[in-house]
Amino acid sequence: MNTVTPFRRWLANLALTCGGILAALLIAEIALRLAGISFPIFYTPDAERGWALPAGTTGWYRDEGESYVRINSDGLHDREHTKAKPPNTVRIAVLGDSFAEAMQVPRRENFCSVMEQELNHCDAFQGKTVEVINFGVGGYTTSQELITLRDHAWAYSPDIVVLALCWSNDVDENSRTLDNFPYHPYFVYRGDSLVLDDSFRTDESYRIHSFVWSLIPTSRVIETVKRAKDLYIQSRVRKQFDKEYPGLRALGGTTRPEEYAIYDPPASPAWREAWRVTEGLIKLMHDEVTEKGATFLVAIQDDDIQVYPDPAFRERARKALGSPDLFYPNQRFRAFFDREGIQYVDLGPPFQKYADEHHVFLHGFANTPPGIGHWNSAGQHLAGELIAQKICEDRKRESAPSGSRLEGPVGTPHAGTPR
Repeated sequence: MNTVTPFRRWLANLALTCGGILAALLIAEIALRLAGISFPIFYTPDAERGWALPAGTTGWYRDEGESYVRINSDGLHDREHTKAKPPNTVRIAVLGDSFAEAMQVPRRENFCSVMEQELNHCDAFQGKTVEVINFGVGGYTTSQELITLRDHAWAYSPDIVVLALCWSNDVDENSRTLDNFPYHPYFVYRGDSLVLDDSFRTDESYRIHSFVWSLIPTSRVIETVKRAKDLYIQSRVRKQFDKEYPGLRALGGTTRPEEYAIYDPPASPAWREAWRVTEGLIKLMHDEVTEKGATFLVAIQDDDIQVYPDPAFRERARKALGSPDLFYPNQRFRAFFDREGIQYVDLGPPFQKYADEHHVFLHGFANTPPGIGHWNSAGQHLAGELIAQKICEDRKRESAPSGSRLEGPVGTPHAGTPR
């Protein structure tokens, strides 16, 4: 009798405690919903690519900039598109990561929308409607972009495929050794062939991670806790970065230090293999696109440090990085594409020229360090104009009679300051 009574008392206390916690959570959930406080998660587990955009999700994105995001019914940060290509239409599929996804700005201001607007005024398309479809997803590697092309983009029958190459993180993230992130596929060389390594799919930690991830959108409380956790981790990373690499802190970033090796010729086996895999993946993508009779174009992106509108800052950054040339990655990719016959447009030099001439930041927002981070509206607009100009010029060249002389550049980029 004496042992049963304390046990019952303990059970009663436990029930009261659990009931109190549940009641508090319910009140918090209701309060957050009534107040309109939400931190939507714009990603969902994906068995082939690790993660993807959840179809139909809407909400405010405020990590950088501010925009109201709508993910369409096929999981694209874009308007709705029919799978069947409309008559008299030229379709362009854009593959990329967060720069292409562009949640930081309103959709009408991202470079895909600007490309579409510009190209619909290009006479070389002879009155056809140009439709640009955005397949960009934040955090994607070249491996995930290749899988997206194969499993999703081809369903829309694109005539042109544009790869937005974010070399500042694509190269190291294509290497399991350098990236060491367990929740997405990699391609690895076996002999001279690239082979898919999708072992993440059977990893128990990924399954647990995916289950927890799937719960987050069901509750505002869980969203808020997740947001607080992310902010805490970012704070810890920044403090550790400040402590270990004070010379680079002036650049405004919190990127893992090993990523800065991208500015130099690869000095380790891991970096040499990362470059080899990245170049191999792009070559594979090019070959698959051309085999299907479509046109392939790589847009070599800039980096925020390269185009910071202050030459003195860039020089301090170069010295802090210990790099002889901040444009080494662009130069290496240009040389590779020239050897392989891959069409490209290098955004780095014209971005730097535009930033210097107009004294404008092309990266960064009011709620982030100026000049650091993703493209703002001005950067997105300039990228869209430059890529469209390249596509229009190439189409003019292809359609020109043999021996005829083409006119000069198709317009001058006129991106404005961030709106």
